[in-house]
Amino acid sequence: MFRANDIEADDTSAVIMMLAGGHRLTTAVTLAAAHTRDPYVDVVGDRGTLRLFYKTDEVQLIASGGVVIDSDTYETTHLIDNLLDARGVHAPLASALAETGAFMRLVDAVVSAPMPRRRAYCFRRTRRS
Repeated sequence: MFRANDIEADDTSAVIMMLAGGHRLTTAVTLAAAHTRDPYVDVVGDRGTLRLFYKTDEVQLIASGGVVIDSDTYETTHLIDNLLDARGVHAPLASALAETGAFMRLVDAVVSAPMPRRRAYCFRRTRRS
């Protein structure tokens, strides 16, 4: 965890996890970017990338050269509504508690980690004409 800005929390973080089966999962996030754009998650594979814009529920299939091959928007489950339904009428949770162990171990590691360090390097912003 790092902090690019003079704050008490992290604004830039990276995690590398080894999954069962030997696959590596890498995630990097920042709230310190010079420009704001819609947040997304990329799943990168040998044959291209799936990109999920999780605020708009759009999924793109991107070829290895960076060209968007296909795009679609999907309906999502609102998790608070799902939780309330599960408590009230005993509907199944969208994500069962038994399936959240890895996520909870990551959250625990973040909470118990030392305070974020100030990055040893910084990028100089340049003005565009």
